[in-house]
Amino acid sequence: MNTNIKSLQERHLLLFNNDARELISLTRDKYNIGRHLSNEIVVNGDPISRIHARLHRIYDDMRSVFQYQIFDGTTDEKPSKNGIFINDSRCRSCILHSGDIISFANIIKSVYIQTSLNDVDFEKFKEEVASDQCKLNAFLDDKTATAVESNLSNPEFTTIMLGASSPSSKGTICIEL
Repeated sequence: MNTNIKSLQERHLLLFNNDARELISLTRDKYNIGRHLSNEIVVNGDPISRIHARLHRIYDDMRSVFQYQIFDGTTDEKPSKNGIFINDSRCRSCILHSGDIISFANIIKSVYIQTSLNDVDFEKFKEEVASDQCKLNAFLDDKTATAVESNLSNPEFTTIMLGASSPSSKGTICIEL
């Protein structure tokens, strides 16, 4: 049996591309995103609502994998003031697919990625993402790798979200604009 294939793990991550790149694993079932400090992901910026969006991890029975669904606004269905956009189209809710470009209030942009890597390749992936000459084709499909690489070099893109399926973790992530 090939232990390399057996050890593949579905990976979902957040890659922040501010002054220094920071890669963070998404491991929770639910995340609130917004400018209020009680959110799991805190995004500072005037057009960002206190609770701007929510991410929910869902199970895709057809593909037998987890993925994320994003919702605009709060848990009581109150939409954010400036919305979320998926691939330049405003939406209230969307199941995310690898390579989707997400924009929060049209100022914070991200790319969603879902991939499966073993521990060794995941460490190599993290090193590659941290490098100035990021080449991700060995880890991701061509479409997704191209989207990530081009957006890492684009100062307009603040965050890259890479999809999650593991036990909950604690912590707040802050993004300064």
